[in-house]
Amino acid sequence: MRVSGAAADPAVIVLALLVFLWTPSHFWSLAILYKDDYQKADVPMLPVHTTLRQAAWWVLLHTGATSLAALLLALTPGLGWLYFLPVAGATVDLCWRNFKLIAEPTPQNARGLFIASNIYLTVVLAALLLSSVLHNVWPIL
Repeated sequence: MRVSGAAADPAVIVLALLVFLWTPSHFWSLAILYKDDYQKADVPMLPVHTTLRQAAWWVLLHTGATSLAALLLALTPGLGWLYFLPVAGATVDLCWRNFKLIAEPTPQNARGLFIASNIYLTVVLAALLLSSVLHNVWPIL
Protein backbone atom coordinates (compact mmCIF):
# COMPACT_ATOMS: atom_id res chain seq x y z
CA MET A 1 0.00 0.00 0.00
CA ARG A 2 1.37 3.38 -0.96
CA VAL A 3 0.67 6.48 1.09
CA SER A 4 0.92 9.86 -0.56
CA GLY A 5 0.31 13.49 0.26
CA ALA A 6 -0.14 14.85 3.76
CA ALA A 7 -0.51 11.40 5.34
CA ALA A 8 3.11 10.61 4.41
CA ASP A 9 4.41 13.81 6.03
CA PRO A 10 6.63 12.89 9.00
CA ALA A 11 4.98 15.63 11.09
CA VAL A 12 1.61 13.89 10.69
CA ILE A 13 3.13 10.64 11.93
CA VAL A 14 4.79 12.40 14.89
CA LEU A 15 1.48 14.11 15.76
CA ALA A 16 -0.35 10.76 15.69
CA LEU A 17 2.43 9.26 17.83
CA LEU A 18 2.15 12.18 20.25
CA VAL A 19 -1.58 11.56 20.81
CA PHE A 20 -0.95 7.82 21.12
CA LEU A 21 1.77 8.39 23.75
CA TRP A 22 -0.25 11.05 25.58
CA THR A 23 -3.22 8.75 26.18
CA PRO A 24 -1.71 6.44 28.86
CA SER A 25 -0.30 9.29 30.95
CA HIS A 26 -3.63 11.08 30.74
CA PHE A 27 -5.73 8.10 31.78
CA TRP A 28 -3.27 6.67 34.31
CA SER A 29 -3.15 9.96 36.18
CA LEU A 30 -6.95 9.80 36.35
CA ALA A 31 -6.71 6.16 37.42
CA ILE A 32 -4.37 7.15 40.26
CA LEU A 33 -6.99 9.66 41.38
CA TYR A 34 -9.76 7.04 41.31
CA LYS A 35 -7.72 3.96 42.24
CA ASP A 36 -10.15 2.79 44.92
CA ASP A 37 -13.12 3.07 42.57
CA TYR A 38 -11.34 1.07 39.87
CA GLN A 39 -10.37 -1.54 42.46
CA LYS A 40 -13.94 -1.86 43.77
CA ALA A 41 -15.28 -2.20 40.22
CA ASP A 42 -12.56 -4.77 39.41
CA VAL A 43 -11.28 -2.68 36.48
CA PRO A 44 -7.63 -3.61 35.82
CA MET A 45 -6.10 -0.14 35.60
CA LEU A 46 -2.36 0.23 36.26
CA PRO A 47 -2.62 1.79 39.76
CA VAL A 48 -4.77 -1.14 40.90
CA HIS A 49 -1.95 -3.59 40.12
CA THR A 50 1.05 -1.61 41.35
CA THR A 51 1.92 1.07 43.89
CA LEU A 52 0.88 4.64 43.22
CA ARG A 53 4.52 5.74 43.03
CA GLN A 54 5.33 3.04 40.45
CA ALA A 55 2.26 4.07 38.45
CA ALA A 56 3.47 7.68 38.60
CA TRP A 57 6.84 6.57 37.18
CA TRP A 58 5.02 4.86 34.29
CA VAL A 59 3.10 8.07 33.73
CA LEU A 60 6.42 9.94 33.61
CA LEU A 61 7.76 7.53 30.99
CA HIS A 62 4.82 8.35 28.73
CA THR A 63 4.96 12.04 29.62
CA GLY A 64 8.59 12.11 28.54
CA ALA A 65 7.87 10.37 25.25
CA THR A 66 4.90 12.65 24.61
CA SER A 67 7.01 15.70 25.39
CA LEU A 68 9.75 14.57 23.05
CA ALA A 69 7.26 14.08 20.21
CA ALA A 70 5.68 17.49 20.88
CA LEU A 71 9.04 19.25 20.92
CA LEU A 72 10.21 17.43 17.78
CA LEU A 73 7.29 18.95 15.92
CA ALA A 74 8.97 22.36 16.34
CA LEU A 75 11.47 21.22 13.70
CA THR A 76 8.67 21.06 11.14
CA PRO A 77 9.00 23.82 8.56
CA GLY A 78 6.27 26.34 9.15
CA LEU A 79 6.02 25.87 12.90
CA GLY A 80 9.23 27.06 14.52
CA TRP A 81 9.30 29.32 17.56
CA LEU A 82 5.61 30.28 17.40
CA TYR A 83 4.87 26.63 18.10
CA PHE A 84 7.89 25.89 20.27
CA LEU A 85 7.51 28.59 22.96
CA PRO A 86 4.03 27.72 24.27
CA VAL A 87 4.67 23.98 23.92
CA ALA A 88 7.99 24.23 25.76
CA GLY A 89 6.29 26.09 28.60
CA ALA A 90 3.46 23.55 28.77
CA THR A 91 6.01 20.71 28.65
CA VAL A 92 7.93 22.10 31.62
CA ASP A 93 4.67 22.43 33.58
CA LEU A 94 3.52 18.90 32.71
CA CYS A 95 6.87 17.34 33.66
CA TRP A 96 7.03 19.35 36.90
CA ARG A 97 3.55 18.11 37.86
CA ASN A 98 4.59 14.55 37.03
CA PHE A 99 7.65 14.77 39.28
CA LYS A 100 5.44 16.24 41.98
CA LEU A 101 3.13 13.21 41.64
CA ILE A 102 6.10 10.84 41.95
CA ALA A 103 7.29 12.62 45.09
CA GLU A 104 3.80 12.63 46.61
CA PRO A 105 1.31 10.33 44.86
CA THR A 106 -1.75 12.02 46.36
CA PRO A 107 -5.19 12.47 44.79
CA GLN A 108 -4.57 16.23 44.65
CA ASN A 109 -1.36 15.80 42.62
CA ALA A 110 -3.00 13.19 40.38
CA ARG A 111 -5.89 15.58 39.70
CA GLY A 112 -3.44 18.38 38.91
CA LEU A 113 -1.55 16.19 36.45
CA PHE A 114 -4.77 14.97 34.83
CA ILE A 115 -6.01 18.53 34.29
CA ALA A 116 -2.57 19.61 33.08
CA SER A 117 -2.52 16.76 30.55
CA ASN A 118 -5.80 18.04 29.08
CA ILE A 119 -4.39 21.55 28.89
CA TYR A 120 -1.13 20.21 27.43
CA LEU A 121 -2.78 18.54 24.46
CA THR A 122 -4.91 21.64 23.91
CA VAL A 123 -1.82 23.88 23.93
CA VAL A 124 0.03 21.58 21.50
CA LEU A 125 -2.87 21.43 19.05
CA ALA A 126 -3.71 25.14 19.35
CA ALA A 127 -0.05 26.14 18.90
CA LEU A 128 0.22 23.85 15.90
CA LEU A 129 -2.88 25.34 14.32
CA LEU A 130 -2.04 28.94 15.12
CA SER A 131 1.57 28.64 14.03
CA SER A 132 0.57 26.97 10.76
CA VAL A 133 -2.03 29.60 9.96
CA LEU A 134 0.20 32.54 10.89
CA HIS A 135 3.10 31.10 8.93
CA ASN A 136 0.90 30.85 5.83
CA VAL A 137 -0.29 34.46 6.28
CA TRP A 138 3.11 35.88 7.26
CA PRO A 139 5.85 33.50 6.06
CA ILE A 140 8.49 35.67 7.69
CA LEU A 141 7.33 34.34 11.09
